[in-house]
Amino acid sequence: MAEFELNPGETLIKEGNVQVRAKMTMNNGKGYLTNERFVQLSRPNLMMWFGLVGMIISNLIFKPKVIVEFPLSNIESLKHGKIMLNNNVMQIKTSDGEEHTLLMNWDQWFSAFQEALRGAKLQLVERGEKEWAVAKA
Repeated sequence: MAEFELNPGETLIKEGNVQVRAKMTMNNGKGYLTNERFVQLSRPNLMMWFGLVGMIISNLIFKPKVIVEFPLSNIESLKHGKIMLNNNVMQIKTSDGEEHTLLMNWDQWFSAFQEALRGAKLQLVERGEKEWAVAKA
């Protein structure tokens, strides 16, 4: 079963572990960055109840669920955030008013987002310390 499928003409730029922080929850899963969009998929985490067996069952039974998905063209701003002692936090604001808090390896993912945005004919314009706006290139 394929977890993530590319659209025709879409190129995968980066994939890796990404946590999405919602109001009162944290969704662990895999993030996928393409030349068109960002997607984070997650499965129910049965590991905390049933340990390793729960994780294996979860991977076999449950299909991954899309937690976050947005086109790169909808990104308005990107910010290097911090949650407690963790500074591997990317905060993304999209044109629909949503704010996404993603916990990921900052350096690797920031470089990947720069590459993806360039491919989409967009660029990051610094507008403050550790904060960028997205503009047409």
